[in-house]
Amino acid sequence: YKVNEINDNAPGYTYDTSEYIIKLIVIDNGDGTLRTEATVIVGEDTVETIKFTNIYEARGKTLINGKKTLLGRDLEEGQFSFVLQQFNNDTKENIGEEIVVTNDESGNLLFPELIYTEIDAGRDFYYKVSELDGQIGGYTYDDTEYVIRLSVTDNRDGTLTIEQEIVSPESRDEIIFNNTYDTEDTYLNIQAMKTLTGSTLKDQQFTFVMDLLTEEGNLVEEIQRVKNDLSGLVKFDEITYSHEDIGKTFYYQIRAITD
Repeated sequence: YKVNEINDNAPGYTYDTSEYIIKLIVIDNGDGTLRTEATVIVGEDTVETIKFTNIYEARGKTLINGKKTLLGRDLEEGQFSFVLQQFNNDTKENIGEEIVVTNDESGNLLFPELIYTEIDAGRDFYYKVSELDGQIGGYTYDDTEYVIRLSVTDNRDGTLTIEQEIVSPESRDEIIFNNTYDTEDTYLNIQAMKTLTGSTLKDQQFTFVMDLLTEEGNLVEEIQRVKNDLSGLVKFDEITYSHEDIGKTFYYQIRAITD
């Protein structure tokens, strides 16, 4: 006789290809009865038991990703760093090493794939996601810490379903880190000296104008009008530049006018 397992091609299962040969001898006991003697052979070996061993394997993977926004200037690739850390939800102790990634130029942050097998089925896994404070001047970093729960379910077909849920902060359905960039204002003081030959200079005797010009030298507008002091100093009011002026170029003209 020959005994073997039928391969049903069920997903996730590895079938045993062993083929057993059963050699059965019928013996006359000489007393009107018969007995049998069986020998089980697999390959070139004789064994005591017919045994088929099967293996079931299932795999699944998921991604934890998020978004970075920056208000106040353009976002650059690799500008901010983010940490993914698995932890024990009961003891709150970290598990394994933290994973650090940076944002792409569109603000996406994508951690490496998390892979699970059949031994993980029925279990929940917890991860923390946070932003590293780069401590760079002008930036306000987001200190939100997201707690993610991954629940693994075996589909019994060699695949796993991994459900992802943001546990905290509550009522969040995606991971978003919002940063801002701002600068302190800077100031420009423009001064000139007035000299007078042949007479004594008087306080507030002459008038001077500061104009804003285009790059081609065309007048945009007059922005200040001041007079000299007794020493001849012509001092214009302080000009303030803010974050909104970054990247701009300004052209000024100073001229004396006749009252």
